[in-house]
Amino acid sequence: MKSHHYDIKYRKSADHANADALSRFPVGDEQNLATELPINYFTYTDDLPVSAQDIRAETLKDPVLTKVLNYIMNDWPKHNTDEGLREYFTRRKEFTVDQGCILWGLKVVIPPCYRERLVKELHQEHTGIVRMKSVARSYFWYPKLDADIEKPWERVHVDFCELDRKNFLILVDAYSKWLCVELMTTTTSSKTIGVLRSWFATYWVPVELVSDNGRQFVSDEFKFSCQRMESSTLRYQNIIHSLMGLQREVFKLLRVF
Repeated sequence: MKSHHYDIKYRKSADHANADALSRFPVGDEQNLATELPINYFTYTDDLPVSAQDIRAETLKDPVLTKVLNYIMNDWPKHNTDEGLREYFTRRKEFTVDQGCILWGLKVVIPPCYRERLVKELHQEHTGIVRMKSVARSYFWYPKLDADIEKPWERVHVDFCELDRKNFLILVDAYSKWLCVELMTTTTSSKTIGVLRSWFATYWVPVELVSDNGRQFVSDEFKFSCQRMESSTLRYQNIIHSLMGLQREVFKLLRVF
């Protein structure tokens, strides 16, 4: 400002005609200026498969989230002795409320009744455990979310299938019914192990690998490989129990090859 030179002239108020519109724009008497509008409407509630209204309603029904909501709106106690509130208490300074939903940052805190549904939505695409955790953390949160995402690959079923003189290795996740199919030029134990390792590197190493008594799965090489894979055990069972209701999807995949 000091680098400029000014010519100052007096002008009486009646001659001022350059008032800004915001301060002088006429407002009708019928307009209600006291109407409350949402000022924090920038969360991801509209991007979730459940509505903000549903989440708000179930939040009020859940005894733990009801306490959390009350503490956010009033004040948190200095100490917590409730084990059910432990995960929330450690984040108590980071919670807010929007549209009646509890938020941790921009992430919506999901009531228990919708948690399994949202995790299954994530597993429909099945981009891998690490990617799914990243996506989930961008939109919603609840205690032990990561453990629930990993749960679907606790037990997988694997077997061979033949169609039009072609051999396929099929894997089915027992929880989400996710299918993996690989065209096999050879069905040796070594080749089978290689394909499974590729799938496990993409998704996750299962806790339990279930197969029938096929020669590839009972070989010493296959058993030794399962022992080397972290947290993996081998159990024998017919895969048909895992394919119930999925035959059409399986044959659609096989026809692609």
